[in-house]
Amino acid sequence: MPLKQLAERKIAVLSIGENSETPFQKMIKQYAPVTCFLIDYKTTTAAKKQILSQLAEYNTVIVGVHSSHSRYATLIETLGKEKNVIFSFFTPPYHLLNVQKVKFSNAVIMAYENTDLAQEYAAQAIFGGIGFKGKLPVTLKGLYAFGTGLNTEATRLGYTVPEEVGMSSEKLKEIDKIVQEALQERAFPGCQVLIARKGKIVYNKPFGYFDYAGTKPVENSDVYDLASVTKATATLPAVMKMVDQGLIQVDTFLSTYIPQMKGTDKEKIKVADALFHESGMIPTLATYNVVIDTASYSGPLFRNQQDATYRLQADRRLFANKNIRMRKELISSEPKPGYPLTIAQNMYGVASLPDTLLKAIIETKLGKPKKYVYSCLNFSLLKTAVQNVSHMPIDSLVEKYYFAPLGAQTTMYRPLRRIPATSIAPTEHDHFMRNQILIGYVHDEMSAFCGGVEGNAGLFSSANDLAKLLQLYLNEGSYGGEQYVSQKTAHRFVTQTSTVSRRGLGFDKPDKKNEDKSPACPEASGKAYGHYGYTGTAFWVDPANETIYIFLCNRVYPNRWNNKLSSLDIRTRIHSAMYQAITQP
Repeated sequence: MPLKQLAERKIAVLSIGENSETPFQKMIKQYAPVTCFLIDYKTTTAAKKQILSQLAEYNTVIVGVHSSHSRYATLIETLGKEKNVIFSFFTPPYHLLNVQKVKFSNAVIMAYENTDLAQEYAAQAIFGGIGFKGKLPVTLKGLYAFGTGLNTEATRLGYTVPEEVGMSSEKLKEIDKIVQEALQERAFPGCQVLIARKGKIVYNKPFGYFDYAGTKPVENSDVYDLASVTKATATLPAVMKMVDQGLIQVDTFLSTYIPQMKGTDKEKIKVADALFHESGMIPTLATYNVVIDTASYSGPLFRNQQDATYRLQADRRLFANKNIRMRKELISSEPKPGYPLTIAQNMYGVASLPDTLLKAIIETKLGKPKKYVYSCLNFSLLKTAVQNVSHMPIDSLVEKYYFAPLGAQTTMYRPLRRIPATSIAPTEHDHFMRNQILIGYVHDEMSAFCGGVEGNAGLFSSANDLAKLLQLYLNEGSYGGEQYVSQKTAHRFVTQTSTVSRRGLGFDKPDKKNEDKSPACPEASGKAYGHYGYTGTAFWVDPANETIYIFLCNRVYPNRWNNKLSSLDIRTRIHSAMYQAITQP
């Protein structure tokens, strides 16, 4: 205790004496992917045998004992013989005298009472959300002596009330008011707001619905398209890992790792230039110029007025020719050999499409270097560098080195592989290129035509799981008692700032010299770092106050030209409300 190596664990949680999902099981789900089982007095002997048979497939079995009734003694004794079992008793301690074989199990936790809080805190302690400090107040003959107990430290995010970390519950209600204003103004149909301080999540609240029809209320576990937040939560940690392994040097030319850049005007772009957005790369790639067949329509592709021919609305005042078709050699409407990339529903890309887009990126016009121009292309190049030196796709790399061991089960590229569409917020109703409501398919076109995996966008996550990575940043590389990135590397990335602009190494930073143009609220310290996403997402980490702020919404539903989230300054105002709720510095 607390558990480590989550990626290597296949975890089952059995609750004995209850007939519906328990608070114990629900809290454990916040920490890791688990399968839950229930046994109560109605469970037949055959059903019990089947559950025991299924538990044999798991290398970690957590058993919550919610009843001291003698009918469960044999079952507990049977489970107690197994070394991979962890018991948590929500019963009086003397109950253990009737099930002495628990002493052979991996661990025994005495939680004393079957209340919701006892269950939630026992679950947190198992995973390091809080530390164990209690001692046994009685002697249990043949088992444990009076005063037995282990002290452990908190190693992962915990869940508690704001007052425990010097914040005011009452003042945090200001966030609710700001969000309600945004919902009323239809800045977005729904959102999720999470705040953590000093390693404790104190505010994690869903608001509204997935759409304006109110078909599905937002839940804490729901997943959002992070858009450009991907840069700082997938590509950036991947670069950190490569720096740690000595495979990438921040002050080296990107062309060292991307041979296609050699001999071009981009040969001298350094890794740091791309991270700071000082490479001279243009902001983005017009993906449609690569994938649309120019022979499929006549005249210009776009006009700023809608008519019978230009009726596909691509932006507020931009309409595309209705006759456009995708290049058949690049895009297929059905899955077939050679087209493994899933771009959207009934839309598949040829295997070479990412290389085609990379070539187009390298051929773009280069602007003035050492000048700050925010560009998605920088992070596409960084992704390519990471993949070339690691010989791994970036989605596999971050899953292996970060998300799986963190227990961040909803943080992933291409979420429809493991998450039902009903748990993923829809983004835009794309009338231009994909002709569908995008649910679980990345909103960003460049990422989409790379099969949903790019360096600038493509990552999806719930707020709870994203917080785990951000706490790792706040801990300068460690989480759950394990070091993911060296403290030296992590410290450099979260602290270094450009000499040209406010930007950090892959992160955005407050502009303390020009507060009116700062992306962060005025209360944020100069040590804060974060990032925004086009779909309506944001995060900020502030080491000076040990805070994490996450905002997730789908403001692009149903159209990307809804900019009320920005015009009402919702994300920054919520960020300010967080600071104003701090009562103890």
